[in-house]
Amino acid sequence: MKINNKIPFIDVITISKELCEYGTGKECEIIYVPVTLKEEGMDKKFLSVVVCPKEEVEQALIETTKFDGKNKEEYVINPKYCHIATFPEFTTRREVDFDANSDSKIKANINKEYDYVDTFFRRFINFRNNLIKNKQVVKRDDIYQYYLSLTGFNKDKKKKNNKNK
Repeated sequence: MKINNKIPFIDVITISKELCEYGTGKECEIIYVPVTLKEEGMDKKFLSVVVCPKEEVEQALIETTKFDGKNKEEYVINPKYCHIATFPEFTTRREVDFDANSDSKIKANINKEYDYVDTFFRRFINFRNNLIKNKQVVKRDDIYQYYLSLTGFNKDKKKKNNKNK
């Protein structure tokens, strides 16, 4: 593995949802919103990935699709929802790049209201890149282990299991 600023797409959306639930105390959903935006004067189809409270999914879809036909620069997700990324609709979803200057099709664009989500991923990238730099083993589930170590869910699960016995 080599040093980079990318994280697998599935990990980013799954952990973003978990972090939003942890941070807001509400059950959340990941929604994919198709939206047509003007870029360089032409209409282009995009897919926007957003995490929102489960009870607000319909409202989030309505608000997001209201941007159809607007310039891409005008496209802003309601700060009540966590915007993960907006990218060309038919892009293969392998990785999300956290380097704004990269040429990747999917770049993280997490809104400032959810900066704790963005901070989590950036700290994980630094952690993982440090492992790589020091020639240590990097495993596929490191991001989940990192998440569990920060949120303390391991302790919660053990407590729940002990109470049930």
